[in-house]
Amino acid sequence: MVRQGPESTVSVITPSRAGDIVMSDIPIAAPPAPEADILADDTPCRSCGYNLRGRRTDTVCSECGTPVMNSLGSNQLQFANPAWLAKIGLGVRIYAWAMAIGFAAGLTLGL
Repeated sequence: MVRQGPESTVSVITPSRAGDIVMSDIPIAAPPAPEADILADDTPCRSCGYNLRGRRTDTVCSECGTPVMNSLGSNQLQFANPAWLAKIGLGVRIYAWAMAIGFAAGLTLGL
């Protein structure tokens, strides 16, 4: 009788010559991990621009350490470089404050 254990072992129950039942745990190997794809096209790293061609998709960029999978996402902002997003956010806040100050100045001067 073979019973699957909770961790990577198989519990085997076998009778012994003395009539006792012996239960032993035999470790089993984990199934092999699926092979990752290799990039065949020129794909720039989203963080540093390094060409990731020939890299496996489960590795990181050799220049900056960013996961290769981050560079394979779509062009949505959630996949963008965080440093670039911070600069864009700062520019939007400066523009908003400038507009608010200009509007307030226009009201004050009666323009």
